[in-house]
Amino acid sequence: MSNVSVRCDRRLLLAGLGAAVAMPLASSVAFAADMSKDEATLTGILEKMRVAIINGDAKTLNALLDDQVIYAHSDGHKVDTKKSFVDSLAGKVNYKTLVFSDVMVRMYGPGIGVIRHTWDGADIMPDGSIGHSYIKVTQVWHKVGGKWKLFSRASCPIK
Repeated sequence: MSNVSVRCDRRLLLAGLGAAVAMPLASSVAFAADMSKDEATLTGILEKMRVAIINGDAKTLNALLDDQVIYAHSDGHKVDTKKSFVDSLAGKVNYKTLVFSDVMVRMYGPGIGVIRHTWDGADIMPDGSIGHSYIKVTQVWHKVGGKWKLFSRASCPIK
């Protein structure tokens, strides 16, 4: 084999290695951009959910919840289905104030996102008095048919 063909083979090998490194890197960059877009989308959806909870907006809540949602409350005992959760809020104002803070969104591959946040609510109780809920919440969202749906939610009180 001549030196010319060895140099050509090395150049082809280096070009192939460069392409092998660049292609996954380019797809990683695209994936990271998609994830960033999904994080922003989920942050907006969380706000939409907060407003729907305050206003008892059953239509919006039904659209945001997966049919098989597990909605666990901070008392450690109550777990709602989609129907029981929506029915408990539907058609009434449920909170004097409800603030979601310390929001963290993390993506776990395409179509799976986790939101962690603090829930600080002035709850309107059945007798008209005002209660207070101050909890940490973790939500798992997944994309179904191009739409984000809340799949699981659990919370715990902040001591």
